[in-house]
Amino acid sequence: MPTNQAELTKALRQIRRRPGEQSVADIQRIGRIAEQLALAKRPAAADDILAADRAVGRASVLLSQRGRKPAFAALIEIYSKGHTAPNDLVAAWTHADELRQESKQLKDAAKAKRAATRAEDDAFLRAQATAHGRMKVPQTPAADDIVLESESTSTRAFIARRLDLTPWVRHLYEPLTHRLLTSPDGLHWLESPADRNLKWQDRQKVAERAIIADAFDADPRAHWGQVRGALLKRLKDPRLSLLQRADFMALLDRARTAGKDAVVVGNMAFLWDESSGSWLLREATTSSASGPDGSKPAIWIEGKIISRNHGHLIVLPHIKSNGERVNGHTKNSPYQGPAELRSAPRELSFELVNAADYLAMWSHDGRIHLP
Repeated sequence: MPTNQAELTKALRQIRRRPGEQSVADIQRIGRIAEQLALAKRPAAADDILAADRAVGRASVLLSQRGRKPAFAALIEIYSKGHTAPNDLVAAWTHADELRQESKQLKDAAKAKRAATRAEDDAFLRAQATAHGRMKVPQTPAADDIVLESESTSTRAFIARRLDLTPWVRHLYEPLTHRLLTSPDGLHWLESPADRNLKWQDRQKVAERAIIADAFDADPRAHWGQVRGALLKRLKDPRLSLLQRADFMALLDRARTAGKDAVVVGNMAFLWDESSGSWLLREATTSSASGPDGSKPAIWIEGKIISRNHGHLIVLPHIKSNGERVNGHTKNSPYQGPAELRSAPRELSFELVNAADYLAMWSHDGRIHLP
């Protein structure tokens, strides 16, 4: 619904009669009111525009008395949605602002938690790299043994100093020349022609990452998120002796006491075996079928797992993209061949532990964090 220019002009004429009003401010303010009312498909007659102006002005005063500074556009938007009385406007804006603040606090808390976790992981990787690197290269080469592409006393001294601190590193950034020096063995150093095309900041970044990557023969030039994730997964192996851990067995015992037959943690499932009276490690997954947008099916918590065989793969109950609910089942992976059939179908009740991210389960000292 377009703004009625005649009504807008009429409203401006009445506003301009008020003493102390600035015409430019009038045009901007009244124009925005009329535009918002038009977008909301509300009447945009002069009286409606003026009523909105008065209500928004009064609401602004009331909120400023409480130490709040609402945005003019926000109040106009709320007014256009039917909150036309000043006190109603104040209440609606206050409620919306509280929701915004709550959302911001949650986002800030989540961001802070991610940053803290990342800092802990980085410190863990650096410590592991130092320990592993010093075992890998226990001795620092002498400065006289270093071979350079072109002789430079300052470069030789720089490399020797750095190798004295981190003898396993094979990528060094020289601040004086902004060069990225690389070595296959810690003795022969040169600048790769390909590295000359990198920005100096990127060369510096490669060298910083090499302190960790070189200790594990990883590529510091590769996608660091992937390299970092692979190293964390390797160093914080979530499958390591789980069933020998008292803390994890306590979790399984609580689930068994609650009548659960399976406990699912990420893509690991622990299945209670009546015949042996023990827990068996299995793999858990949802259906391999994807929705039209490529998304995986959601887990159906209230669903059942109907096991007709002794398969090692537990397909969890899931909800398809079309809303259809499908019970879970057991089977073998393709490379395992057909699963042995049960004498009768078995319904497995399961508990889903909220630990989709394996790495978040494990502290750096080997403890697990589970409910």
